[in-house]
Parts: sequence; structure tokens; C-alpha cells
Amino acid sequence: LEIVAGEIQQPFFQELRDLLKPFVPEGLGEQDLTLQLISAFSMLHFFNFAREWVAFHTGREYNQEFKDRLVEHITDFCSRGIGLESKGESK
Repeated sequence: LEIVAGEIQQPFFQELRDLLKPFVPEGLGEQDLTLQLISAFSMLHFFNFAREWVAFHTGREYNQEFKDRLVEHITDFCSRGIGLESKGESK
């Protein structure tokens, strides 16, 4: 775990934080941004691995139209979470 986390995941997350910094509100710390990124990846994993559960509860088949809707939902949800909505960067 330490090798994967230290040599792959941490540099990847650092690169994502660096890319997002110009767009996030001032005062959002690196740890908060990291938690937001972890949350975004968690949502992606959930919607991927819990397809049957999500389909059952939404009444939707996992077709391309629904996957496009999920991408929109995750993007909107995460954008608000890191404060992009308040800066006018979302939608």
C-alpha cells in the first residue's frame, strides 16, 4: 500500500491539486482539497460498482443516456463541494 500510495497516488493527487488551485476559493486548504478529490473518486467508484443498486433505486437502466446524466451529476456535485459554483466556474 505504501509503495502504491507514495509513488503513484500521492504524486497524482498533488498534480490534481495543482491543476485545481487556480479555480478553488481562497482559503481552501490542501487537506480540504484532497478530501474533496477523494470524495469525487469515491463517487465514481460507487456509481461504477453499485450499478444494480443504483439502477434499482433510480428505476433507470445503465445506458449511455443515464451514464451521461451521472457524469453531469458528479461534476455538479463535486464543483459545488470545492466551491467552484460560488466563483461562477460551474455551468
